[in-house]
Amino acid sequence: MFWKRFRSAQSAGKFFNQANEHWHQRQRFLLEGDEESERDACAEVIRLCQLSIQADQRSGDAYVLLANALTVATSHGPGRSDQERYEFLQSRAAAVIHLWYTLPHRGYPTTKINNTAIGERLWRIMVDDISQDKSLPEDATVALVESYRDNLAAETTSPDSFEKIKGIILRTASTPQTKQPEPREPLEETLTPETYQFLARILRKAMPGESHEEQVRIDPFSQLKEMTDELGDNSRIYYASTELIELIKQAHHDNDFRQAICWLNWLFILENYSHKHRKKYLPDEEKEEDYGAKLWKMVFNPLKITINMARQAKDWDAILLAVSLLEWVDIPEWRDELLGIVYDHIDEQAVADRLLNIKRQPRMLIEDAMVKRLQCYLGKT
Repeated sequence: MFWKRFRSAQSAGKFFNQANEHWHQRQRFLLEGDEESERDACAEVIRLCQLSIQADQRSGDAYVLLANALTVATSHGPGRSDQERYEFLQSRAAAVIHLWYTLPHRGYPTTKINNTAIGERLWRIMVDDISQDKSLPEDATVALVESYRDNLAAETTSPDSFEKIKGIILRTASTPQTKQPEPREPLEETLTPETYQFLARILRKAMPGESHEEQVRIDPFSQLKEMTDELGDNSRIYYASTELIELIKQAHHDNDFRQAICWLNWLFILENYSHKHRKKYLPDEEKEEDYGAKLWKMVFNPLKITINMARQAKDWDAILLAVSLLEWVDIPEWRDELLGIVYDHIDEQAVADRLLNIKRQPRMLIEDAMVKRLQCYLGKT
């Protein structure tokens, strides 16, 4: 009996470890924007978790990872636009996590400590989401989740259901698509034409090595014209700076912190260019002025205020873009502190999902570069 139980636990552990490897691969695909590979990897995680549970019904880690994969699949692909698919996957994710949550001994050693924390947080998120989706009080929501567990958990954890679940997860191309909304005009195009073209020009200098020609429609300046333009940059810098500051104030007034962070990114680019431009024409004795203090007053204080307001509003999209900005201006202590605050409230998966959503539905042209910068940083950590 002992050796049979031991072999079962070994098999369960082998399948779970393989599932965990695919889970990490899926996260990498997500950061790279490879949605097809991400969905395939997610399905493979589900298959291996089912095999782990089949080998050992007390494989707590596999229950948590299976529920997590189903939850991710729920929001990806068509998401809520395919309500049947959404509810199919959500109900099964809820069934599995509630089955795990109601195990007599769900914690260690049934489930590793870190996975126990993930599972408990996932249970809470699931209850809150269903409560909000169906406008139910918590006691009624828990009763509904219990019915999911009683009716769907055994089927969902069985390998016999894998092909059906996989078909639902991959049901994207065949799903009738609702009419896509017309692309919104990027907010940069609300700038005056002179400021818009000026910022487009200096963006290439501020972020070398990145192709922004596809993001910002730039007039084909010749080298001679660009050198001539630099002679009039003092006035352009002044008017662009004034315009950006007004837009930041308006975004604060509207509690639109994501927009405020993006305008601040533009202001950083402008002020950095202004500093380099002025040094060309200043006398040597004036080149060593306290630029850091000036930049702090001009840009860092508004950034600090915006971040604090976004934290109070729990606007994680805005805060993630702020982390990207801090990565670009090379303030690692503040960047890591802010990223730690984000991870205290939402997990790595939610972070990746939010960045993907920003990339899919950008409001400003600068957001693409900001998301890529943060994805690159997160890929290295």
